Amino acid sequence: MTVQELAEACRNISEDSIKKLKIESWISMELGRIVNRKHYFWRRAAIEFDTVAQQPTYDLTAGPNAIAADFMQMGSNLFQFDGTNKTGELQFVDDNLGLLKMRKGTTVTTPSVFSIELGSNTKTLRLSPIPDTVYSYAGVYYRGAVINWNSPDDEEIPLVPPEMHYVVYQAMERRVFFYLYGQKDPRAAIAVQAEQQCLGDLDAYKSGSTMQALEWRSGDHNDFVQSTR
Repeated sequence: MTVQELAEACRNISEDSIKKLKIESWISMELGRIVNRKHYFWRRAAIEFDTVAQQPTYDLTAGPNAIAADFMQMGSNLFQFDGTNKTGELQFVDDNLGLLKMRKGTTVTTPSVFSIELGSNTKTLRLSPIPDTVYSYAGVYYRGAVINWNSPDDEEIPLVPPEMHYVVYQAMERRVFFYLYGQKDPRAAIAVQAEQQCLGDLDAYKSGSTMQALEWRSGDHNDFVQSTR
């Protein structure tokens, strides 16, 4: 399903009583809410880049060949490679003192830690110490959903696996019914139940393989662990 097809479906449900801009903003919000709620395996992607001597920060969205334009959150440390051989590893720093030390550091040598640059758009990495030469790094990150509204006609609903696009549709149906009829209307209540069932389908899609059991941790403060069977 494309973004445009989803918008058309919403307009059909509402009999064209909802403006296009409102539907587009709803799609963006619902897609972000669905995608960002868990560290789904299908959100993972590889980040690979080479350093520049004496350059401490790297904007992942810069240039025509952006390193990771859909970057949202790191899912691993950065690993230094020489060909296919791992030759080093950079630990992620997240405490305030450590971040400030990284910004103030002027030492130029082999990096040992990295983080998200303070004050950036959350898509700029800082390495410390400052690289003294070219190093090749790779890691795993989690993608965030981004919709390009300049040309949505032929753009698939981003990030969510095509087999699960019905989850986004059901979320939009619920939002449209809330808007048209209110949350207490029976149609809205049924849409809520259907959405919860769809989200359950999405959450059950925990791994790219049925041959392994994974720990599944929530981001809630009452963390729990589930395992696939």
